[in-house]
Amino acid sequence: MTDTLCAAAEKPEAFYMARPLEKRAADETLAEAVRDGWKFIASILLMHFRPKNAREPFGPMFSLSDGRRSITPDDLTPDHLALLSAVIVSSRDCEIHARIADVIWLKTKDPAFARKGVRAYLASAERLEDPNSWPPCTQRFERAARLARMLGSCDPALVNVLDTVLKKIRIYRGQDNLFLTNELAELLYEFRHGDPAELAQYTLAGAERARAQPDFNRARAYYETTAKLYGRLKDKEGFGRMRLAIAETFREEAEAYERVGNYLAAHVGWTNAILAYRKAPGAAAAVPELQARLHAAAERAKQRAQGFEHKVDFTKQAEHAIASVAGLNWLAALTRFTFGAPAIQVNELRNVTLEQLKNHPLQALVPVVHLDQRGRVKDRTPAALLNDPQQQEAAIQAAMLRNAWLHRWHMFYGWLQPAFYKLTEEHSLTEAVLAPVIASSGMVPPRREEFFVRGLAAGFRDDFLVVSLSRRSKIPFGGRCTISERSLVRSTMKESRRTGHCIAAFRKRRSSSSSGPI
Repeated sequence: MTDTLCAAAEKPEAFYMARPLEKRAADETLAEAVRDGWKFIASILLMHFRPKNAREPFGPMFSLSDGRRSITPDDLTPDHLALLSAVIVSSRDCEIHARIADVIWLKTKDPAFARKGVRAYLASAERLEDPNSWPPCTQRFERAARLARMLGSCDPALVNVLDTVLKKIRIYRGQDNLFLTNELAELLYEFRHGDPAELAQYTLAGAERARAQPDFNRARAYYETTAKLYGRLKDKEGFGRMRLAIAETFREEAEAYERVGNYLAAHVGWTNAILAYRKAPGAAAAVPELQARLHAAAERAKQRAQGFEHKVDFTKQAEHAIASVAGLNWLAALTRFTFGAPAIQVNELRNVTLEQLKNHPLQALVPVVHLDQRGRVKDRTPAALLNDPQQQEAAIQAAMLRNAWLHRWHMFYGWLQPAFYKLTEEHSLTEAVLAPVIASSGMVPPRREEFFVRGLAAGFRDDFLVVSLSRRSKIPFGGRCTISERSLVRSTMKESRRTGHCIAAFRKRRSSSSSGPI
């Protein structure tokens, strides 16, 4: 009955075979115990197949955040094993035999079921063999090899599996359209079976064929395997040729993207090419040229980029800012301008950031790598949805910095800029006017008063070349933001690090203060 139902499956794979069994389990005309039996067999076929994990090749099909999950071999009882033993006796299908025999072996460690599973996996791999859809076939070869090795490295079952894989490679010899030869060669490399020189011929043929098509990703996979095989042969020259060939594929890929005008993808290609040429023996001399190509691709990408516009109406905020300094004497107006803009509250900033990450999980799922124009890594931001508390906190801090920058941007255009224009329109804040205030402020180090006076006065008359030399001074929040946004000499990374230091400092003080301004 099991084979009859599974014969209607879309594909002769365990996952697809489970569907007819699930439909059978949903038949309300059957007794509840019968329906439960069909549902159980379907759940065994639906387990997540992980052939690379030798000890736990079957995981749950799903896991929920509350700890619930679908069935795994660890959940099986003696009654379950008895039912599976009955199914394997009545069935003649190799895929069903492979799955059930493997599961029973994992629970009982009975070598007879391991050998039965190995034979069934080989038969299923033969049936699923398709060079244009290679994973089902190679996965079953891989599991057969790992299962056979558990019986002993010299067991005839393992030799039989690896010999079968070698015969398959000799049939395709790298002439298949996708990754079949490469995956099987990787398996033989791992198990140290076959002549590495012979296998390298097949994988190199596959690499050159893929490169000529061109399919650069596939070519690199074949070159990587060939390099491993040359390494096992201790052929340094051959290994170096493969590393250089990998680097060349990145270069050719970047050039191909440039020919069709995709400079953003070309930028990624040039970045990868630089890294690959640095790894290739004797090829580092080409890196400066590649860096120039990378920079050119970045410039072309910027030129061709289509931006988007987001308008923010600051009219009401600007009117309020202007009214706050209008009609006051110069000292009162300067004080209002300096301290009137609301500062960031660290606790509120963190709560807003956590809410954003919760409501937009995709933004928190992907790590971010920041590169400069020459493709060098400047900074890395890990994904926020990680189990590592330290990396998770680093991602949250990076998001807080972005939100802090947006806050400053709004404060500048909604408050500081209009207040600045009104202040300088009504008052002339020269060195002579500012000098007494700086001298009595208590914030300026001794013998630095003139430096501060000249910097502030230059800022109030729009001479930001002088102001740019004064940016490291301890100017209050209002003046510091104005200089940062209006200065001709900008340094976003320095400002971000400064904000980060402030956030870290105030986080240390949270135990004694509920919140504090940055």
